Amino acid sequence: MGGRRKEGKRGLDRGDNERGSTRENIGRYLALSRRKMAPLVCHQRQKCADSLTAEAALAC
Repeated sequence: MGGRRKEGKRGLDRGDNERGSTRENIGRYLALSRRKMAPLVCHQRQKCADSLTAEAALAC
């Protein structure tokens, strides 16, 4: 379990370094987790509503 957590954090850090936005990674994670529990149409709407970046909001 510890190893998994470590890799998860490392992945977020890597994304933070590449894109310079931790919020974007969090928003993407939330969108992916919601996608598993909601229909596609709802997923698209939730993805826009939950997105924490102006970039994603503009994309929608």
